[in-house]
Amino acid sequence: DPDMAVGGTGMATGPATAALFDVFDRLIGLLDTPRDIPVLGELFQREVLYRVLTSPAGARLRQIVRLGTQGNRIARAIDWLRDHYTSPLRVEALAEASGMGVSTLHHHFRQMTAMSPLQFQKHLRLHEARRLMLMEDLDAGSASLRV
Repeated sequence: DPDMAVGGTGMATGPATAALFDVFDRLIGLLDTPRDIPVLGELFQREVLYRVLTSPAGARLRQIVRLGTQGNRIARAIDWLRDHYTSPLRVEALAEASGMGVSTLHHHFRQMTAMSPLQFQKHLRLHEARRLMLMEDLDAGSASLRV
């Protein structure tokens, strides 16, 4: 399936199998029996990962987590941005943290996320400000000062 080929954007769509629906149904069903969550929750999460890794999209996910690949380096850049989203973005520092040159980082980051690192950082800030407004009942001005 060409949509599932490694490379391209960081997202892929494809049909979900009955087994994947089943594990999600069991995972959601844990909400009815909270005492089972500590024992079964992690098992069901592992099964979800197994089902996805063995699906046609599995190659894409393996490419992202395999050390040394461009996908893994972009994942490291995303982690770095999540940890430092409140700081001014220095693309050189992000490139160094992800083990890439600046132009390579820009190219592959846009390919995986459909946005530039700066756009991604702004996206993170907006989501955090929204979360603060909803969960901590902050007004927009106060939330913007926190992010």
